[in-house]
Amino acid sequence: RALEGDMVTLHCEAQRGSLPIQYQFFREDVFLKEIEVTSLRTSSFSFSLTAEHSGNYYCTADNGFGPQRSKAVSLSVTGKPWVPANHPPLAQFSLTHSFKNLFALSSFLP
Repeated sequence: RALEGDMVTLHCEAQRGSLPIQYQFFREDVFLKEIEVTSLRTSSFSFSLTAEHSGNYYCTADNGFGPQRSKAVSLSVTGKPWVPANHPPLAQFSLTHSFKNLFALSSFLP
């Protein structure tokens, strides 16, 4: 559960697999962001929440051998809290999924 104005960070990670890896982030099957990584096996992005951001989030990871989809994580965004004008953000949330394996090219060689 989160409040409007909170920051949320979506993380996806492939623990194994050949690079580059293309990550895509979705909310309720609506595409949000695509990030390609060439040196690390993790990707993330952050945004400030509004009431419209409630829903189920998931990511996909693809290194050329077909995408793998994470489990969905549900996020419920409620109304705005009352805070003084110059108050720092109230909270930061993180939704994380780690893929155990993305098939590496060497897996298909004799």
